Amino acid sequence: MIDLIRGVEMKVVCLFDPAKGEGPLTVTLVAQKPLPKVIEPLIGQLFEHLAVLVSTQGLSPGRDDAKLSVQGVSFSADGQTAIVALQLDAVPAVAWRVLLGLLSAFSKLSAALLEFRLEQPGYKGAARSEKDLIAAPYPETDTSADFDLSHEESASDDANVEVTFTKGVPKAVRGEIEAAMNAWLETATGGFFKDSDPPGYNAHDCPEVTRAGARVLIASFDTWEGDEGAFRAVINQMAHFQRLHGCIESVSVE
Repeated sequence: MIDLIRGVEMKVVCLFDPAKGEGPLTVTLVAQKPLPKVIEPLIGQLFEHLAVLVSTQGLSPGRDDAKLSVQGVSFSADGQTAIVALQLDAVPAVAWRVLLGLLSAFSKLSAALLEFRLEQPGYKGAARSEKDLIAAPYPETDTSADFDLSHEESASDDANVEVTFTKGVPKAVRGEIEAAMNAWLETATGGFFKDSDPPGYNAHDCPEVTRAGARVLIASFDTWEGDEGAFRAVINQMAHFQRLHGCIESVSVE
């Protein structure tokens, strides 16, 4: 894969079966140059955002069992290699497409990466390619959600996501959902690219979710480039929270 901005090729190696999504997994990232200390925390944050998206079922409509946890992040002595230890439970294959997009965007915006490697201990199958990771489709919309849903796909560059809580939702629950939406926003920078675009080619101009009183959360985009799967993912997150807490009155995506 060629980074279109930096002209750097990022080699993708996948030595595990994305369709299984279980057990320990090691991700190794090799940078073109030693990573500055101010950049190192961004790698851990990237994986934590993906873990929240997966674990709040953004990529698993109608289910509540997917879980991705970050066990640790370490760096080589020269600062050129990062190693991330993950634990997977029912993680859908599309999570690795999202991760490929996130790392491609990271390579463009923060530090050029030469290699992205996924390895599972004891794996003896064939190596999977970048093309195999991209082949996983983005999730469909969870249609089982018990809240009012309005989702209009648009060809325009702007978009608006509005979540309305039922009355009396505890502050801690509202905060949990706001944090999940903000993690989703972070994964939407690179993670949801169209089939016709190279990995990582999607962006937006919404830095974080805003509150409109105690009952409404809004993510508003004047510029949106990417696949509609991103909006299906946030709907799926809300469906998960509705099953857990019964706290969502409506979700609107326009």
